[in-house]
Amino acid sequence: MSRCLTCEAVVQEPCYLNESCPNLNFNVSHHGHYVALASETLCLVGLDVMVADADEHETPEEYIKNFRSCFTSLEWNNIISVGPDPNSLLDQFHRYWCLKESYIKAIGIGLGFDLQRAEFFFSDGNVWSDTACLRLGGIERTDWCFHLSHLNNGHWICVAKGPPADAVESFKQTLQN
Repeated sequence: MSRCLTCEAVVQEPCYLNESCPNLNFNVSHHGHYVALASETLCLVGLDVMVADADEHETPEEYIKNFRSCFTSLEWNNIISVGPDPNSLLDQFHRYWCLKESYIKAIGIGLGFDLQRAEFFFSDGNVWSDTACLRLGGIERTDWCFHLSHLNNGHWICVAKGPPADAVESFKQTLQN
């Protein structure tokens, strides 16, 4: 790497500046037993890893209800459709949370984004599918792809890839055409 620095004046995130690889985009996430890194030279990339657990002072149902306002009706119905099994409920909740986080990290905005604007669904109708689709403001975005994987010890990971044009303005300043 020729130069790696924190672009705090622009996006308050690490960015990589190298003339031989001008558009290297990367994202890092950590939770539980894992630290993950994804990189891409042609697309925006976002990544989130989560361990499917709940606060020890709440039931899984109580825990996920704290986040109800972050999900669309479709997403919420898919989360609770897995039934009363606490492990399945936490797994499905964290899968959707990874989808949301990977998207907002890819575009460079973070939790300042209205999470209900980005609705995730599974084109095959299987809520346990390993690929998801995005509707942004009600419009399906086929130029984005999301891949979910189950790791050991109850961890879930999601990698999001999408067009550089979707980056927020401050993040676009770190990208070259």
